[in-house]
Amino acid sequence: MVREWIKRLDIDHPGCTLWPEGDWHFCCVRHDYRYADGGSWRDKVRADWELGWCVAGTGHPFIGGLMFIGTLIFGALFWREFRAAQAWAELRRG
Repeated sequence: MVREWIKRLDIDHPGCTLWPEGDWHFCCVRHDYRYADGGSWRDKVRADWELGWCVAGTGHPFIGGLMFIGTLIFGALFWREFRAAQAWAELRRG
């Protein structure tokens, strides 16, 4: 599954916002794209949950848990209604 995501996602993405880089880079890319897509608060929580599980799947369950909690609490700053996430949507449209 990990290799499948690496193939699908842009490897030139800047990576994890406000977090050190690691072998979970592709998890952050997918999470940022989900944030850019916006949606309901439930969609945000699901994107955060999937980020945590994705990072845990790279062999870092503790870091995955921390990332889930961190994005759950502070991720609203980057959710679709805010300018930072809007910028991602514009970037994706190219």
